[in-house]
Amino acid sequence: MYIPAISAVGCGVKPVDDMNTVWSPQQKMMVQQMLACSFIGSRETVMEELDSFIEQTEADELMIASYVYDFEQRLKSHRLIAESVEV
Repeated sequence: MYIPAISAVGCGVKPVDDMNTVWSPQQKMMVQQMLACSFIGSRETVMEELDSFIEQTEADELMIASYVYDFEQRLKSHRLIAESVEV
């Protein structure tokens, strides 16, 4: 299954109003599985969820990906994470 790559100009596909008109049941299941390890919300909420995830998995490093269509908003997302973990 092809999933568009993320580039400097966006996530490859413009946002839609209703994903149920776009994706297959298999794609929906795959996205739901990926979202199980997603952290969405305020800076405080995301950091609490990340701390819990790290504790549960004993991870010693993380790879952060922001699937945000707008490039500036994606950069903001990464900047907020970097500032929160004092990178």
